[in-house]
Amino acid sequence: MNVWVQNTGTEEVKASWDGVLYEMPPGSTVEVPVHLAHAYFGYDDTDKEQAVMRLGWVQTANDMPAALERLAAFHVTRDKPEDCRSLSPAAVRAFPGNSKRVVGGARIIDAAKA
Repeated sequence: MNVWVQNTGTEEVKASWDGVLYEMPPGSTVEVPVHLAHAYFGYDDTDKEQAVMRLGWVQTANDMPAALERLAAFHVTRDKPEDCRSLSPAAVRAFPGNSKRVVGGARIIDAAKA
């Protein structure tokens, strides 16, 4: 199952899942696997501390309030937002060495044939 992440903040976030890198520039809406949204954005979790630590925004306990404020700029929904302008096919990249590669339109092709 996939969900949509809206980045209403001013910074880009990159998150990887299953060998695929998802880039979320400011102002974008990206379709991501629900497990990525849970791990990186605390989707369906009341405790967001693990998510902000995974994003690398927390070094000490003093960093937690600012990190949670940064995380609040990312909104996760199950339904595609009506004002969706940037979709994951344009923002997805595959890691080098992965057996799959994502190119334009999130079409997965065999890296050996590319």
